[in-house]
Amino acid sequence: MINVMSFKISIHDDISIADLVDINKRGGVVLKTPHVGNIYPNNLAMAFLGIPMLFYDRTLGKKDFNFHPHKLIVDGKSEILADPNILTSHSVITHISKGFPYPHAVGTKLVDFHMSVLKRSLPQAHCFTYTEYVQKNKHEVLQILEAVTNLHPNLWTRIVYKTGITTKATARKWGDIVKLGIYGVTNLESGWIIPNPVSILFHGTIDTSKTNVNDAYLLSGPDMYRYINGYQEELNEIYDYLKRVLDWNLPEVMNCHIIPVVYMRFIVENYNKDALDELVVAYLKFISKEDLVRVVAKERLDNNDFKKLISEKSEAKQKILNCISENFTSFSKTVFYDIEDANCFTQYDLLKGGGLYIHPWAIDNKLNDVSKAFIFLRKCYSLVRDQLQEEI
Repeated sequence: MINVMSFKISIHDDISIADLVDINKRGGVVLKTPHVGNIYPNNLAMAFLGIPMLFYDRTLGKKDFNFHPHKLIVDGKSEILADPNILTSHSVITHISKGFPYPHAVGTKLVDFHMSVLKRSLPQAHCFTYTEYVQKNKHEVLQILEAVTNLHPNLWTRIVYKTGITTKATARKWGDIVKLGIYGVTNLESGWIIPNPVSILFHGTIDTSKTNVNDAYLLSGPDMYRYINGYQEELNEIYDYLKRVLDWNLPEVMNCHIIPVVYMRFIVENYNKDALDELVVAYLKFISKEDLVRVVAKERLDNNDFKKLISEKSEAKQKILNCISENFTSFSKTVFYDIEDANCFTQYDLLKGGGLYIHPWAIDNKLNDVSKAFIFLRKCYSLVRDQLQEEI
């Protein structure tokens, strides 16, 4: 727990995806905030399960190694579609993909292309962009931004031109912001880019005030739970200030839960359901044997019994390795992928395929147990990968 006065940030994984889905259904604030681009299986699963998805569209392809917005990733290969130096919100398709069969044209907005395919592949999902979010909540967004600027004008550090080129800049007062305009809010072509810390604050103020709750659950990918600590003091100070200057009746204490879900990767295409079931069963059997070995070792029971358990534990692990080896290619794309490699399963594959299967065990159990399982299985995957490479 990070101890702050009134905007309490806690990073924890003692909750399940099923719990989060239930909180959302009961009207709570639950949100996943990936970037626009190639959506990897972990995020596809969150959207499939009904978690609201806000897609941040203020990234640069050359810096976004998680979502590669300037590329199209399909069938384990990537192709460049657009200029990686242009802000994603402004970028347009400049190259036609040779590997993607669905229509797309030069000049199409990159955001529209990525989002339209995502929505077609998951029509039941609740997906929207950051620009759509700030436009929908324009009145409240402006109130917060003015208050924040009066307190911390130094938070504004970037502007974007109509061309999509960004540059560093500084502001001294709210008037500086108003004069140039706020991109996506008061100016749809150019202007100041809303600072990241304020974007986090929106969900703890605008979203919670509309639903009359004191808790916001923000699901973190590989980055947010690492950098959020650096914003804690500013967020607390700003929240205290907002309580004084806004007539929103904000709660005295706002609880912002940062939930790492990056290791919830028990996801395959429907055709590979049996393989994932087999992997989870093998893992759970291995864990049960490991627990027995630990108990027997402490109680110093018969040496033959102990040797038998050690052998059974080894056999259980071998079943895991065999399962991974037999399904190596498919597991590599949907379970054990590395997002920086730009070759995993995405919405473009989902659109062509037969749907997703998310293992119920990974949905119903606490994320700390799910993460522990994935980390162990990833080590097993690495052993199999290294062995296969040696055989080549």
